[in-house]
Amino acid sequence: MNISITDNSRALVVTEESFLDDQCFVTSRSGINIAEALLIEAIARLPDKCRLLVCGNRTGAAAMAAQGLLGAEVVVHTLDCYHQRKVKKNLERNDNTAVTVLCTPDISERDYFDAALLQVSKGAMSNELMQDSLQQIHLALKPGGKCLTAVDSDHAWQQQQLKKLFGNCSVHAARKNAPALLIATKNKPLKKIKKFDAEFDMMVPGRETIQLRTVPGVFSHRRVDAGAQALAEVAEVQAGDRILDLGCGCGVVGISLAAKAGDAHVTFVDSHVRATMVTELNCKANGLTDYRVLQNDQGLNEKGQFSVFVANPPYFSNHKISELFIRTGYRVLQPGGHAWVVAKTAKWHREFMAEIFGNAEVIRRRGYEVIKAVKRQQ
Repeated sequence: MNISITDNSRALVVTEESFLDDQCFVTSRSGINIAEALLIEAIARLPDKCRLLVCGNRTGAAAMAAQGLLGAEVVVHTLDCYHQRKVKKNLERNDNTAVTVLCTPDISERDYFDAALLQVSKGAMSNELMQDSLQQIHLALKPGGKCLTAVDSDHAWQQQQLKKLFGNCSVHAARKNAPALLIATKNKPLKKIKKFDAEFDMMVPGRETIQLRTVPGVFSHRRVDAGAQALAEVAEVQAGDRILDLGCGCGVVGISLAAKAGDAHVTFVDSHVRATMVTELNCKANGLTDYRVLQNDQGLNEKGQFSVFVANPPYFSNHKISELFIRTGYRVLQPGGHAWVVAKTAKWHREFMAEIFGNAEVIRRRGYEVIKAVKRQQ
């Protein structure tokens, strides 16, 4: 079986790796993650035509291998539509229409799957999201079902969590404190379902207290991010504004600005399905009526439809996401509209916004820098 997770016609160098005693060959740009490699090899431990859940994987290679070699019924569960889109693209590249790819806040199935594959890559998920994911996998597995967790670094904490939740965990690793495959079996139902959501308030001087709810996976779970607080305090809005909050997280900035304006429309956009879920809940809890919540990982293409743009972009990906956010802000703003972007260190953001908008001003607040730019009349 041959699986490709890269565009061979565009890549200058590709890597082909062999798995499962040469039953499966995977072509990628520079080799797949060690945790995913462990999951592919673990397919040999699964029965034919099983019902299989795959979580934490961003290429779909393990899912395709299980479906192709075992005839398994495979569901890939993601929390971000960017990852969903990447997996779907790889499925299309390999002409695979049998694997199902979902992007939902939670795993809805109960006592359904024979096995689950969970990929844990360093830095990819918080400890609390990991605990939440393991609990959902336990609920989704049939009695006797197995959770196979592949960890690409020190596995001691994950081993501890699996043993605590399942009551058992076998470790398959070359050495201690190394990448490992961890296998746990569901022998009995959970005695108690743990809740991982959090509720807290945000205080903005001169405005009503905002009530917020978050869940694991949403940016700044359990607390108000200082950068978001700074952005909410500095950004200027007025009645009648149309506001775009891009990368909205739990919706804290847009909701705060709507309360400040008194009469404004807010469009909230985020790629994470849990972020859009809690934003919807938070809008309702705080009495917003003129708003919409969109899940999107490619910005927004509503040219000149907004008067205010706000964003608190993530710091990873070498500013690629920040660039997407800022270009989106320029595109969607009407002439005279204001863009407000917050960053811990704003040198790159200020320079790029000055290049795109022709102007940029830095305002310091709470240890962060908010960059303001105005879209000039064309």
